[in-house]
Amino acid sequence: NGFPLWDAMPYIKSAPEMALVIQQISLVNTLKLPAPMLTKTSHEQLISEFSKYKDINIKQIEMLNPDVIIAGNVLYLYKEELGLDEQDRSIKGSTHFFSKDGRLYIDAYHPAQRTIKRQVYVDEIISIVKEWWDENNNK
Repeated sequence: NGFPLWDAMPYIKSAPEMALVIQQISLVNTLKLPAPMLTKTSHEQLISEFSKYKDINIKQIEMLNPDVIIAGNVLYLYKEELGLDEQDRSIKGSTHFFSKDGRLYIDAYHPAQRTIKRQVYVDEIISIVKEWWDENNNK
């Protein structure tokens, strides 16, 4: 879609066709059941739930076979299973990412985060994906 940054994106009310991108996105939630706390899941609970449902989570990723995986600050749970080596990690702003075997793995803050401005959050992810796309599709 040209990888527009935040300032170049129209509001969805003005351009409802922007919602069509949702047809190309799948969500895989590490937690398979609602979290007992409504506001935040503890680190310990994430580890416990990931261990319990690891096979299902990995199978979902294998079946979907995505080009890009954006983790909401939980990629650390998947690194061993996905064969990601910390030495191959790159950072852009507040976002960490890996490129391996033609796939991009992004570990951004959770989408509900309030740590960085929404524009910075979105622009970091888009620029990482664009740079990766340009590198991997212009060969």
